[in-house]
Amino acid sequence: LGRIVTEAEVKRANKEISIDQFKDILEKEDKNRVVLDMRNDYEWRLGHFKGAVPSGTVNFREVKAQMEEYKKKFKGKKVLMYCTGGIRCEKLSVMLEQKGFDNVYALEGGVVKYTNLINDGAWLGNLYTFDGRVSTHI
Repeated sequence: LGRIVTEAEVKRANKEISIDQFKDILEKEDKNRVVLDMRNDYEWRLGHFKGAVPSGTVNFREVKAQMEEYKKKFKGKKVLMYCTGGIRCEKLSVMLEQKGFDNVYALEGGVVKYTNLINDGAWLGNLYTFDGRVSTHI
């Protein structure tokens, strides 16, 4: 996790889905997919997408230790992950690919882009902000 991820690795591993694709997937029941919130548990408790599961981490450094658990829990499923702005998901795409995940997709632009363009009730609660406000209502 501590190593630098290159731009070439991100381009190869990062499979982004558009906001419209993500919205369509969220609206359909599918036992063969999981929506994974890759932000920390505090951020998830403030707000998250309907049906999303938390990453199970307090900080990003803990993700590496969760990889085997993710493999067990999400085996054979399409994994749709999201992050606040999408940057963290770029690195995670590389990490997950290196661990053998091949059916992982990231929300293009993250929660910020989605909620700025679509306010459809799929987001529940507030969004963590990285400033003195702590969170904002969506």
